[in-house]
Amino acid sequence: MLLTRSLTSLLLIALIVLFSSPVRADYQQAFSNYSDQYSKYRTVYSQFTVARSAYQTYRTLAAQNTAITSFRKVLQTRNALVSAYYDLLQEKLNSTTSVDPLDISAFGEINNNTKLWLKENNDKIAASASIEDLNSVSSEFAQRYPQMLIDSKQTIGRVLLAQGTYLDNRLSYVTLEVKNFLTVLAQDND
Repeated sequence: MLLTRSLTSLLLIALIVLFSSPVRADYQQAFSNYSDQYSKYRTVYSQFTVARSAYQTYRTLAAQNTAITSFRKVLQTRNALVSAYYDLLQEKLNSTTSVDPLDISAFGEINNNTKLWLKENNDKIAASASIEDLNSVSSEFAQRYPQMLIDSKQTIGRVLLAQGTYLDNRLSYVTLEVKNFLTVLAQDND
């Protein structure tokens, strides 16, 4: 009975230690920023679809100006969302135990280059005076997006691999500790 209770307690403690990891404040801030940007994007995109629909229906100069303003805002908000997502990925890499420092550094470089590209894209968005200009700038984003997708998926893969490696090491350690505990317990019962 005592052995079962001790073993249960030890396993419970091991599981808590094994599957809990501290969450850094920087990651929490990045996640909050990403969530805020996503919420803004959804709102702005919804407003854009209404403005686009009104322009397609009425074809007035006022509707066109509203559509251009809404289109510009949705493109700028999309860029801010991508930037926040890259920051979130960077913080996840930084806060994940066992991630290779070279991977952290490499993604930092990718993050910086992407932010530079997004800034240049935002400058083009601000300079765009027509729907056609904005469509052209949006097409540039669409051409770059597959690379952004690859970068983010590789980063998520690195995080998952590092977490798996960490958990495997912790499980090996806990297994060894349980074996040692059971050996000591068996010796005490003899």
